[in-house]
Amino acid sequence: MSDSKKCLDRAWQCLGEDKLDEAAELCSAVLRSAPRNARGLYLRAVASQRAGRPKEAAEDACQAARLRPDLPSVQLMAGSLLCRNKCFGRALAVYEKALDASPGNVQYHLGAASALRQLGRGDHATAAFLAAASAAASADVGTQAQVQYKLGQHLRSMGDAASLAQAAQAYARCLELDPGHVLAAFWLPATRKLAASTLREAHDGVYVAGSGEASVAVDNAMETPATPASAPREYVVGLYNSYAETFDSHLQGALEYRTPTVIVENLRRLFPERRWDRCLDLGCGTGLSGRAASSVCRRLVGVDLSPAMVRRAREKRVYHRLLVGEVTETVRRLSRRSESPSEPGAGSSPRRRRARWEVPAMVEEEGGAAVAAMAVGGCGDGNGIDQMLPGTTVAEEASVEDVESPAAGSKRELAQPTEVTTLATLQSAPIETSSGTCGGTSSGGIDGGDLILSCDVFVYIGDLRACFEAVRGLVAGYQASAESETEAGRDPRREEPAAVFAFSAEAPPSEATDAGDSGGEKRTTADAADPSHRGYELQGTGRYSHSREYLETVCRDAGFSVLASSNVTLRKNAGVPVPGFVFVTEAAIAASAPTS
Repeated sequence: MSDSKKCLDRAWQCLGEDKLDEAAELCSAVLRSAPRNARGLYLRAVASQRAGRPKEAAEDACQAARLRPDLPSVQLMAGSLLCRNKCFGRALAVYEKALDASPGNVQYHLGAASALRQLGRGDHATAAFLAAASAAASADVGTQAQVQYKLGQHLRSMGDAASLAQAAQAYARCLELDPGHVLAAFWLPATRKLAASTLREAHDGVYVAGSGEASVAVDNAMETPATPASAPREYVVGLYNSYAETFDSHLQGALEYRTPTVIVENLRRLFPERRWDRCLDLGCGTGLSGRAASSVCRRLVGVDLSPAMVRRAREKRVYHRLLVGEVTETVRRLSRRSESPSEPGAGSSPRRRRARWEVPAMVEEEGGAAVAAMAVGGCGDGNGIDQMLPGTTVAEEASVEDVESPAAGSKRELAQPTEVTTLATLQSAPIETSSGTCGGTSSGGIDGGDLILSCDVFVYIGDLRACFEAVRGLVAGYQASAESETEAGRDPRREEPAAVFAFSAEAPPSEATDAGDSGGEKRTTADAADPSHRGYELQGTGRYSHSREYLETVCRDAGFSVLASSNVTLRKNAGVPVPGFVFVTEAAIAASAPTS
């Protein structure tokens, strides 16, 4: 066995052990004496990409692609990395050259179509996607379904009524091939609605069935599966992982997003002197809501499905703990922990209270593991490069330590934030603020208790019942824990006030009323009737809207009393205000949790 092969075999092993620098150095050692070694270039490209050096990775991959035009995975890797670096013209050239050698390769057609789409050549991209569909006719069902879904995504992006209707048909075909394709099942009803509304706009608000080719396509697309109860995790994670870097500037700039501020204004109006002990920020995103809430609470825990968004939230240094997970599942886990009373032990301090909202060992949600790694397929050159390249999978579970409350009267020091460290990039670090606290102390009035926030999260959840019941179970479980501490002889600070649950939701078009009021109107839902319809709807934008009546009903059924609800403008979309609701509700902690 040659020394070069030994070095590259070791580099392969290092990639599997996540020793990226060592792998890159081994490859470089080989390339210094053999600069045209395709395997060395390929493996160094993988190491560079996974180490966060995409430009270096792209150059190595392109050299490998020129040396080995016969290896599909090398070509695909080069094209993919060029696209990641926004070199779409070069990526297209790689795919077109690869197609000259292998015109029936489905993935080459898809790569070329994606590059054309990014270059703004929509019609050419459509032709490339259709060529991919034709090439996939003899492929396995999974590949055919993948092509139809990507065709649907492209046609949806075209925006005109005919393309939208054809996109709906592509999603329907995808579901015929793969009934379990959750993304197609989600986008099909949304695209159907968008196609019909776009066609109505084109005909001055009147849609006449069968009035043209586009209308017939819309009619055919109307027979769709039932609307899913929530957006697929893959979609939400992918969207916000890619959106994290520009999220704050885009929302606060172009979209004029101020939902967290509106909710905090409502809280201040209803509870002018109150500071909450704990705030659980559901769907915390990059921390915009946490920054707003930090003025009314002492300790912040954030939960979000997107690891990339959680990383950005951590940079704001307002959270004591950040959790990666789906909100309903995470709240349920937290609830199970809070229902378990702490055991009194010898030498326990009477002022030392068990931390709230602990969470057992959790595993990163689906889709998150790919944030820091790229797994690339093999190449098939007989020298080990034909194996599946080892990539980072779901990280090991990590337990969460307690965040202890300081003793009464002591100087408040912010505890080390503890996180579910399912990504190596989410390491704990001290929170630093100018005041040394996360909100300060109350100057009077009712103090303490729990605050649960949910800002612009329910646009990705249609059926809210499970989430609301989980939140109700969490606050009820906290009361059980507090009672056990009292029975064990510990010193509770005082009788706990009611927990507050504040959230926003997007309004359906039929309820898009004046949004000038920012809150404060007292309402009651005691006599609210159950809606005869489902109460939520998947819009053409891929976001859910909820009727006021539905929101009042799920609050009441879960045991929350509505203190205030308001029509507000949540943000803007293409310069048009997006109407919604802000609710502030209250749950007496002593009440029992609903049974599901």
